[in-house]
Amino acid sequence: MDRQMSLIRSSLIQWIKQGSIAVEHIDEALNHTQIHPNKASWLQFIDHLLLWFGSLAIAIASIFLVAFNWDDLSRFTHYALLEVSALVCIIAYCLYHQNRVVSQVSLIMAALFIGALLALVGQTYQTGADPWQLFFYWAIFITAWAIIARSESLWVIWLILLNTSIITYQNTFGMPFGSSLPSEITAFLDHQQQFVFVLFVFNTLCLFAWELIAHHVQWKTSDWGVRVPAIASGVAITELTQFGIFDGGSAFFVCLWLVWAVVFLFSYRKLRPDLFMLAGANLSIIVVITSFMANLLIELESLDGLLLLALTVIGLGAASAIWLKKVHMEMKS
Repeated sequence: MDRQMSLIRSSLIQWIKQGSIAVEHIDEALNHTQIHPNKASWLQFIDHLLLWFGSLAIAIASIFLVAFNWDDLSRFTHYALLEVSALVCIIAYCLYHQNRVVSQVSLIMAALFIGALLALVGQTYQTGADPWQLFFYWAIFITAWAIIARSESLWVIWLILLNTSIITYQNTFGMPFGSSLPSEITAFLDHQQQFVFVLFVFNTLCLFAWELIAHHVQWKTSDWGVRVPAIASGVAITELTQFGIFDGGSAFFVCLWLVWAVVFLFSYRKLRPDLFMLAGANLSIIVVITSFMANLLIELESLDGLLLLALTVIGLGAASAIWLKKVHMEMKS
């Protein structure tokens, strides 16, 4: 829908520039194509915004109600409040599943209550579970809902929960699944680098699976969801490359980043053009090149090189902006 509206907007602008649309008919053309939101569109936007804020406020208030009155409410009341709230959300989804906004809000509220229930079980019975297990099982329990509802928002929450689980695992044990990594990799990776490497692999696999499934299953409403694992993957590989540049000069990180950058640029330039993704890849390239030059300047101990470094950043930024503008014009044509 967003791409279709962008195409209509660019075509209309081109027709206006060519004089195909008379000046006195421009406002009529804008209203007819609905490029400018009308009164009904604004009312619908406000209605959806209030629905999201109100529902999330109710969910968070219910959770804080249990937490604040922990000593004043019985154990049965604690569970009843959260379980009934989750059940009401599921019933609302079943009744209004054809309304995409209401159904998504209902499932997200239910997912929040599931997380609160898991935390309540751990706090009430003192199971001794580590924090990473809370986020991991929370993600597992909402997986079925995300699959059935094909909800982009729920999949993003699922991804955030698993990333949080990996992070809390590292904070608890100090080594994120290091024993499960190949010895060829762990031989020259410290604990922090192993942690970032696991995050990179996980988010890259999620990004690949998301794009692959999106071509076969019609469930996405926009492109914002897929950008979450893309950002996580890009940040992780860029940080790994900086480890390689500053902490040991390992060629493995640089080669890995080169492969990622080539595949990323090719995929979102040729296979599925996406200006946001290309901008992120350009930012990673600028950071890596700047880090490489900064490392050389540190070794040369040259203060004059700081000016060269600043000019390089400006030049790379300008070249990136020019290229992205060119790509944007090609995508509109």
